[in-house]
Amino acid sequence: MAPADDRRRVARLREEMVDAVRDGRFHVWAVSSVDEGVEVLSGRPAGARGSDGAFPRDSVNAAVERTLAENVERLKALRASGSGAG
Repeated sequence: MAPADDRRRVARLREEMVDAVRDGRFHVWAVSSVDEGVEVLSGRPAGARGSDGAFPRDSVNAAVERTLAENVERLKALRASGSGAG
């Protein structure tokens, strides 16, 4: 994966890599954003916030946000019990 605005670097790939791309053994994707890269790697929509401030339920970003919120709650519980550091 390479930044879309850095195509000159991609154009200088070693011939061995170019051959591998041509043969379908290696892939190069030019992406313009982290979200685009997430979609390429996961095959799932990254998801953009809607007017309500929420990500689409089945999007990668919604899953990340849920996991972060769960981890915050776990940390709060640990701190409240005296088991957490900090």
